[in-house]
Amino acid sequence: MRDPEVELPDIKPRPDPTLLTTAALKQSIENLKEFLISRIASGEALLDAKINHNYLMDEKRHRETREWFGYGRDHRMEVKADAEKALERAFSAAKELTDQQRKCNEEAASKAESAFHEQLNAWKSEANVAREAMSSRLDELKERLDRGTGKEEYQTKTQGWLIPMIVVGAIAFGSLIVNLLQLFKH
Repeated sequence: MRDPEVELPDIKPRPDPTLLTTAALKQSIENLKEFLISRIASGEALLDAKINHNYLMDEKRHRETREWFGYGRDHRMEVKADAEKALERAFSAAKELTDQQRKCNEEAASKAESAFHEQLNAWKSEANVAREAMSSRLDELKERLDRGTGKEEYQTKTQGWLIPMIVVGAIAFGSLIVNLLQLFKH
């Protein structure tokens, strides 16, 4: 242990390094503060610039989105108006076609009716001609009957084929009766 009464010589170096070290330390701390403050300020400026840039980009995107939706709305309105016009034109064209079809149908019906009347008149005239021819032929036959011409010729012709016809008819009738009797007999 050291004796307190013994006095030691002063061994501090001259100039005192503790003062210099403290001054250097204070200077370093000041430099560090300035450096940090400048870095913080530049970081804030960089951050502000980045924020402003992002804000401007967001504004640009929002503006473009609003324009796009506005265009879409305007485009939809134009398409709707065009569709309504097209539908109106289609209805108008359909009405015109219906009117034209009705007129064509009326004309066709009129032509068919007149053709039918012409055909009916032609049939009437043909029937009248046939009736007149038949009437004249009947009148001629009546005159011949009244005069008695052709009576003998008719009788000889009918007698030639009348007798064989009666015989054939009797045979057919007889075979029919025989067949019916056999059918009911079973």
